[in-house]
Amino acid sequence: MYLPLLPLSTPLLLLGLLLLLRRRRRRRPLPLPRLLTLLLLPSLTTARTLLLPPPPIPPHPSDPPSEYKYFREAGTTNLILSHYDARFFPGAPLPPHQHLVALRHLIRSYLVTFERLGAPTWLAHGTLLGWWWGGRVQPWDVDVDAQVLTGTIGGLVEGGWNGSVHWYKAPGGGRRYLLDINPFYGMVGRGQGLNVIDARWIDVENGVYVDITGLREREEGAGDGVVWSCRNAHRYGKGELWPMRETEFEGVRARVPGDVEEVLAREYGRGSLTRGEWMGYKWSPGLERWVRKPEIGSAIAPRNDTDDP
Repeated sequence: MYLPLLPLSTPLLLLGLLLLLRRRRRRRPLPLPRLLTLLLLPSLTTARTLLLPPPPIPPHPSDPPSEYKYFREAGTTNLILSHYDARFFPGAPLPPHQHLVALRHLIRSYLVTFERLGAPTWLAHGTLLGWWWGGRVQPWDVDVDAQVLTGTIGGLVEGGWNGSVHWYKAPGGGRRYLLDINPFYGMVGRGQGLNVIDARWIDVENGVYVDITGLREREEGAGDGVVWSCRNAHRYGKGELWPMRETEFEGVRARVPGDVEEVLAREYGRGSLTRGEWMGYKWSPGLERWVRKPEIGSAIAPRNDTDDP
């Protein structure tokens, strides 16, 4: 008996032939429909499997996931609430003076810890302006800002420091701080604008935080060449950043950009370096601090900045 070649599974084909031979030895031939069903069943099953869509290919580990907003704040329309991490928000903002004290401990603990971890960082934005005016957090500030290189953040991740909680001894008792690194820190472009902050140093008792942004070489500039920038369009020439200045901020060791005057003037205007009145406060050269003008009220800082936290 001649059988055409079919894409049959070898074990099932042998089983069919054995049954056929047994039937023939008993002189009871196998009915043709049953024989065809037996012989063709493996090939039909195989054909059905091949017609199904292939399973999805898992993403390569280097492929970026779909972007979503990682950090969540206690509010988005209120200036004060938008500077509290929603996970640790106590339900109501801290009273103004307590908030100022919390910010001062926050930046001190951050600078001390990053120095210990060997992670170079420097002051940025409004916090850098506070360094210019007396080396302290300004009484109207609602958060503090720092910058690092994107590679420094990668080193912290590889070192296992993401998600670590750090104890800091402060006057009146110790405080705990969380280093939380955004999983989108490695994005080169701005994306949807949901993750321009690369990491945060967060007070787990109340939710106030340091905004940490990473700089990388993103484009060529004029003059000294490479422009360093973050995903939020803050751009710096190499000569504006390096060499860094070694200094102090809130009584602890700190770094600021080498050409700090140019950095501040471009971000806030030249007047920010000389204007001695702001947000209901007046600069006191004798005290070297901002003093609240008694005739002007302030919802953010209702008392003089005269006592150290």
